[in-house]
Amino acid sequence: MKLLHRVRPVAQVVGDELLLLEQGSGKLHRLNATAAWIYERCDGRSAAAIAAELSCCYEVDESVALRDVHDAAVRLTQLGLIGMAYAEIADGQVV
Repeated sequence: MKLLHRVRPVAQVVGDELLLLEQGSGKLHRLNATAAWIYERCDGRSAAAIAAELSCCYEVDESVALRDVHDAAVRLTQLGLIGMAYAEIADGQVV
């Protein structure tokens, strides 16, 4: 499963947070540093790939990183900021 941005909000870094403004709805979202880091990597990468990078960059156990990525992905999905794309399989190959 790949994580992808659903909307392209106006983004502004303020301190260690990321503010996202959805232009159509006017909704403003404030992400803490960890959620922002995860959100920025929702560009088609899998949750496992993001967690592996998080684990490596911040020296946390990979199972903790995977839980954090999962929790953030669920919340970002609930907010409508990201979606989950499932890989298609053609001739036994993931495409």
